[in-house]
Amino acid sequence: MKKICIISFSTKYGLQKYMYSLYDVLKSNSKNVSLFTFGSSDISFKRVLDKNNLIFETPDTPGFEFKTFNIIEIKKILSQLKKIKCEYIYFYSSHVWNIPIIMKFKGKIKILHSIHDPFPHENEKNTRNVSFYNKFISKNVDYVILHNEKFKDKFSKKYNIDKSKVLVLKLWHEWLPYKRVKSTNKVLFFGRIQPYKGIEKVIKLAELNPNIIFNIVGKVSEEMEFIKKHIKECKNINLIDKYVDEDEMHQFFYESEIVILPYNSATQSGVLLEAYRHSRPIIAFDVGALSEQMPEHLKSEFLIKKDDLNDFNRVLNKYLKKNLEEKNKICKEFYNYGFSNFSAEKIGEKFLAMYSNI
Repeated sequence: MKKICIISFSTKYGLQKYMYSLYDVLKSNSKNVSLFTFGSSDISFKRVLDKNNLIFETPDTPGFEFKTFNIIEIKKILSQLKKIKCEYIYFYSSHVWNIPIIMKFKGKIKILHSIHDPFPHENEKNTRNVSFYNKFISKNVDYVILHNEKFKDKFSKKYNIDKSKVLVLKLWHEWLPYKRVKSTNKVLFFGRIQPYKGIEKVIKLAELNPNIIFNIVGKVSEEMEFIKKHIKECKNINLIDKYVDEDEMHQFFYESEIVILPYNSATQSGVLLEAYRHSRPIIAFDVGALSEQMPEHLKSEFLIKKDDLNDFNRVLNKYLKKNLEEKNKICKEFYNYGFSNFSAEKIGEKFLAMYSNI
């Protein structure tokens, strides 16, 4: 029986949810794998832990702070990993504590590491940190896992890693029951407000459509603080400048008719998965690898040429003018596509197949 330890010390909702949803699916469906999770004690949703879900007092961010240098807690983690005698370690998120673990077990245990941002986002202040971390990972783990095919060759060349050591596994999420859309005339922009997210385009859309309510839900990053005054000038924008809890998140998705992603750049997006599992369609600019996350037969309508805001606006209004039956048909298509391609149940099967080949 293979012993696999999945590690994510992140305190972010999405990254924690990915880890535990995969654990739950594999625990229920696989008799040939013994699973353990190593995570933060600061869990951002209600979770009943079992004996194989180990938690630790982790730093609040992947960067440097006082708790980063908690040597006692790091020693506990190393001790537990040694005690379990796992054959594989899978790091699902980037974190400074991953580094001593990798150095301790490098060459003794097969180590895999997901890289969610293969390249730094434009105008982000942590560009050098991302590049340094990705370079370290590429040189010191057995396999890197990306979550899209598009950047595999580019990543391999940039970080000088053999392509055979770069695997691809789609993002996944715990799936929810289908929920019908209602006529609310509300549009949702969800996620942390960062420079690459195209929030200025949401403001422009709001100016073009004073009859539509735009909910912007996500903490405004330090680099984007200046945008708040522009948002406040639009009476039809509601800004929720904070990290919302799971119940609040459900509420915002379900009361919206569609989710918009007018990004300037991207790799893949967890927001698409949130929209799909909440039974809502999306409109997005064709940037990064977002095209890999959309239903092929709906790309021509809902995937828009980068920066073509006029077409983005046209598609948005066309959708909102449809009757409820038409909207729910589209919602169900996105929902079913999401379940087939990104649910923890479906990706769990591919996860095990991946491990059987390494």
